[in-house]
Amino acid sequence: MHSLFTFGENSSDEFGVIAVYFENLKYQGLYSGQSTNLETEKSGKSIEWEIISQDYDKPMEFTFGLINEDASPISQEQQRALSKWLCKRGIYNWLFIQDEYYSDIWLYCNIHNPQVWAVNDTVGMQFTVTTSSAVAFSEEHEYYFSLTNDSKTINDLFIVNDEEIAIPPSIEITIEETGNLEISNDQEIDTGYKTIIKNVVAGEIITITYDGQIQSSNSAHDIINDSNLKWLRFYDGNNVLTFNLKCSGVIRYREYRKLVVF
Repeated sequence: MHSLFTFGENSSDEFGVIAVYFENLKYQGLYSGQSTNLETEKSGKSIEWEIISQDYDKPMEFTFGLINEDASPISQEQQRALSKWLCKRGIYNWLFIQDEYYSDIWLYCNIHNPQVWAVNDTVGMQFTVTTSSAVAFSEEHEYYFSLTNDSKTINDLFIVNDEEIAIPPSIEITIEETGNLEISNDQEIDTGYKTIIKNVVAGEIITITYDGQIQSSNSAHDIINDSNLKWLRFYDGNNVLTFNLKCSGVIRYREYRKLVVF
């Protein structure tokens, strides 16, 4: 791998470096992906063990090597600049490696533990990358909609989700009809599960973030108490969303990706 990459708001070509493997035989290593803790239990005289739980037990972690694009040694000034850019304590940021293997793969991660690595005449740097999650993510998808007809249905939202758990999207809705807003997804096993926001008015903009924060452009609207706090969830496959009021807006989401990162 000799690849450009982006981290946060900056690209590696701004610093004249590329991401590399330091191993000469990159395919002879053994790399780990999603790590789980499998707990089983055998009952009585049975010869089989039942699965009690299997939860992820740690985030993904891997090493990340950098060299200059022209193969010249990385200087002291570059070390400082790269560490200032990449090694920000206490925060995660988005990493995208421009390599075919990592096509549509984004990692929300913290880069730390900078080291200088010398291989023959090449002097590069190596970092430890620890992700925020046991899985990777897709690029952020944006789906714009305008529901002014009688059906008020989105029926072409196809999700490719490698995980069993649902994907929480962010959604911004411009209300075009006063009333009590209801949104449902036909993928929900519980057919009574709906997002309900009461007392919305035409022209109001409702924003719900992926982590469950909700706000309204109408400062007079007590939106927390007017919401049932059940937010949209996306599942693997086609998700048909039904709204009961005329509205328009944009849905943003990242799909989960199971991948061994190295």
